[in-house]
Amino acid sequence: MTEFFSKIERAGLYTAWEPRGDWHENPEKVEGLCNRLNLIHVVDLMRREPLSNSSIAYIRLHGLNKKEYDYNYDYSKDELEQLTQKLHFLTDRHKTVYCLFNNLNMFKNALKLKEILNREY
Repeated sequence: MTEFFSKIERAGLYTAWEPRGDWHENPEKVEGLCNRLNLIHVVDLMRREPLSNSSIAYIRLHGLNKKEYDYNYDYSKDELEQLTQKLHFLTDRHKTVYCLFNNLNMFKNALKLKEILNREY
């Protein structure tokens, strides 16, 4: 990664990394790579916090079953309320926050999240 990102031109281009596998067991390495290589640390906010010091937070939600990735997951109202609080916290640390549902119920879940966010502000 270091070699690749040191060779490419990224003027005006934001790059993001969503570590997979056992990277979450090494948060100091993830944080170091993201900050050294100017990468946005992509996370499932319902499982862990972003570690990069980027002005952008990019959230990809994969479901909350035992499996790390469950594309059939459907978020409950309570879970979306919890997500709302977590997203608000991120706005204190990041200029821009993107939130993407990566599940089959993404449209329904996003509409419900939008409804909750609009109700609060």
